[in-house]
Amino acid sequence: YPVHSLNISIPDFHNTPKRYQDFLQTLSTADAELVQAVQPEIEFLHERSDQFGLFWEALHKQRLPWRVTHNDTKLDNILFDMDTDQAICLIDLDTIMPGSALFDFGDALRAMGNPSAEDEADLGNVEFQMPVFEAFTQGYLSATGDILTEQEISWLALSPWLITIEIGMRFLADYLQGNQYFRIHYPRQNLNRCRTQFKLASDMEAQQSLMESIVQEISNLNS
Repeated sequence: YPVHSLNISIPDFHNTPKRYQDFLQTLSTADAELVQAVQPEIEFLHERSDQFGLFWEALHKQRLPWRVTHNDTKLDNILFDMDTDQAICLIDLDTIMPGSALFDFGDALRAMGNPSAEDEADLGNVEFQMPVFEAFTQGYLSATGDILTEQEISWLALSPWLITIEIGMRFLADYLQGNQYFRIHYPRQNLNRCRTQFKLASDMEAQQSLMESIVQEISNLNS
């Protein structure tokens, strides 16, 4: 499909470095007490910020190909047949734009790899499930292995980490801005969402080598 014929409905949707710059701007205007209370989360982002531009810069330097992407591949946006459990279709198509395959792969695993609620308050219940990562990667590469470039495949294991941090950063920014974007049901929900994402990202960091080896092994089998 001619990817650049698509309308960009939400500019910079997965532009992680711009999201980070917007977050820094939020810190300069947010309530000082709120900012003080989330210093561990702020430091978590600062320590990793030098990697935020990896995918976005690669797209613009043509190291990654632009592809038709959904950009919001959480499980809620897939309809399933209740009798067969087979996927029927994607919904919420308003975010379909030019992007990277890494955005969709990473966001899907961010959403599917956590067995707990997105706003789980007890972080002891939050973990990144490696069996889910392996099964999803197997299915994904069986359908796309002859389409993806070597660079895309080499960064598959990293993509859930980067997208998870990006979403967590957006939750934190919205919390500091008074919860204007994401719908909430209680005042600290976006903060809990942020902390859940950062716990998932930490789990991914601890298992990064294993994730990379799984991708490589499955890719070799499919080649």
